[in-house]
Amino acid sequence: MAPGSPVVADLISLGQSVWLCSLALLADASGEPAEADSLSRSGRFVDCHRYRGDILEVWGDVLVKQGHPQEALAKYDEALMYAPNWNQLKEARDAVAKQRS
Repeated sequence: MAPGSPVVADLISLGQSVWLCSLALLADASGEPAEADSLSRSGRFVDCHRYRGDILEVWGDVLVKQGHPQEALAKYDEALMYAPNWNQLKEARDAVAKQRS
């Protein structure tokens, strides 16, 4: 993933701990579990799972901006598994779903 990409820029805006955890999640999704494990335990950030909903929501937002609504819906759905009561996330997901109709 290129340092200047929209995903990287959006994730950096969330802060260092979420940034490191985001890289770990992306490494895991890319089939690099050892790298994911290394990133998720780097520094003082041990529990990346608490950020998964936030990370997946940002990933979905970026996919929408890039014109990939189907992939964005999948990320929003995955984020909802970690944050089922997040109304703003539900609204974002519903808005993308309505655009596809």
